[in-house]
Amino acid sequence: MFSTKTKTMLLVAIISLLHVACAPNKNDSTENDPAIEAMSSQLRSVGDEFLPASVYEDGRASTSAKISANKLATNSNNQNNDICAGVDFIECQPRLIRAYLQMGRESVYTTQRIVSDVARSLSGVSNNTSGEFRSTENGYSIAYNKRSSTDFDFLILENNVSIGRVSAQNGNYNVQFDLNVLDKNKADSNGGMVDIQVKLTDSTHWESQITFSGLKCNVNKPDDPETARIFVVRKGDLWTAQSGFYNGIGAQYNGTKSCSTPASDATGVVIYTNLVADRTAAKAAMYLMRRNEHSVAQLQNFGINNYCQNYPDLCQSLATASGQSTQAVAAFLGALQNPYCVHRGNAQVFWNSDCSNVSAAVAQEPLLPNTSFLSPYDFYRLNIVIPNQL
Repeated sequence: MFSTKTKTMLLVAIISLLHVACAPNKNDSTENDPAIEAMSSQLRSVGDEFLPASVYEDGRASTSAKISANKLATNSNNQNNDICAGVDFIECQPRLIRAYLQMGRESVYTTQRIVSDVARSLSGVSNNTSGEFRSTENGYSIAYNKRSSTDFDFLILENNVSIGRVSAQNGNYNVQFDLNVLDKNKADSNGGMVDIQVKLTDSTHWESQITFSGLKCNVNKPDDPETARIFVVRKGDLWTAQSGFYNGIGAQYNGTKSCSTPASDATGVVIYTNLVADRTAAKAAMYLMRRNEHSVAQLQNFGINNYCQNYPDLCQSLATASGQSTQAVAAFLGALQNPYCVHRGNAQVFWNSDCSNVSAAVAQEPLLPNTSFLSPYDFYRLNIVIPNQL
C-alpha cells in the first residue's frame, strides 16, 4: 500500500505533466537527493545553451511575437504579430531560424522540469520496485518502474489510454505527452502529440530531438506548422542541427488562408533546414519539397534557388500573389543558393557562403547527411504514439 505522503508526491508528477512547464524552475529545492539535483542541473544546462548566440542573436530588438507564414514572398502580407512583417524573405531567415529553434530550447526546459519533478515524486518509493496507483480525484492511473532515483519509467493513463510518459535511464531522457488531453480545457491550445528526447553525456556533449505531430490548425496563424521536428547535436563548441516543418496549405499563395482552406498535395510543403554553428556564425541549407515526395535522396536539388524549376506551378502562383512576373520571381529565388551564412548580431543573410570568412570551424564542419531526414510523405503523416504499458 502507498503511504499518504507517497500518494501526494505521485500526484505532483501528474500536476507537472498537466501544466507542461515551458521554462526552467528557478526555485528547485536543494534539499533533495544530490543525484536528482545533478541530473536536473545537467538537463537545464542543455537548455541554457541549446544553440549558440550566432543563431539566436540577429541584432534586432527582442520580440515575443510568434512566427506565422513560411511564405516565399518578398514581403509578408500579415503585419499583425508577424516577425517577418515589413522585411523581405532574405532578411527574415535568421528570425525564422531563431523563432523555430526556440521551440526546441523550451522543450528541453520542459523535459528538465518534468523529469526532475517525477524523480522527486518517486523519492518515497523504494528502488527496484514497480507498481500502479489510481487517483480518486481525477481518475488518472499511474504506472511506474523505479530502478534508482535517476533511473525510472513513469506512465500516466486516462481510461487505460496513455496520455503522458517520462523515462530516465543512463543519461537518456524521453518525455511524451498528449496535449489533446492535457490541454483540453485550454481554449488557445493547438493540441497535438509531443515527443522530447535528450541523450546526455555532459553539458557540452549531447543530442536532442523534439517532435510535434497532429497539431490543430491555429485560427490566427493557419499556416503554422502542423508537424515539426528539431534535432540538435552538440560536440564541444560546435552545434549541428536539422529541422523539418510541415503545413498543408504552406504553398497556398493566392487568397486568404484559413483553417477551412483544404490541405492538398499541391499546397502541402515540408521545409527542411540543415545547420552547423559555433558562437560566431551559423552555416545553413534550406530545402522545400511538396508533401507527396517519397524520397530525400535528391534533397540537395530542392534548394530555394531551384524552386521555380522544381515546381513551376507554385512559382507562377507565387508570382501572381506578389504581383511580379514569373521570370522576376525565378531570378530572385535563383540567387538564393545553399549554403547561406548568418553572423552573430547581424540580421543579414549571406547566400552561397559557407562562413569561411568569419569561422573556419563552421566552414570545415560538414552538415548532417540529408538522408537523416524523413521523406516529405512520411514526415507529414508522422504520428507520435505513447505506449500504454511500461
